[in-house]
Amino acid sequence: MRPDQRVVTRLPLTELWDAHGVLPLARGRVVGRKQVADLLRRAWVTFVLANCSDPLTWVAPEDGHRFWKDDVKPTWSNRM
Repeated sequence: MRPDQRVVTRLPLTELWDAHGVLPLARGRVVGRKQVADLLRRAWVTFVLANCSDPLTWVAPEDGHRFWKDDVKPTWSNRM
């Protein structure tokens, strides 16, 4: 299958990919709201959305703050 036709088949993901193929990235630690907010203050962040049966959705770094504030933060549980 071509990388640009791949869809998510199970979660959690074991790898990330884009239209060119698998990316050389490794899973890090679990982060919560505070850690994400800290990351956004320090650096550009690329969010990747993974939903089963869908391709990965990449949120551009320049849209990261808006995406976090409008789409993720309001729905994220306060557990972390």
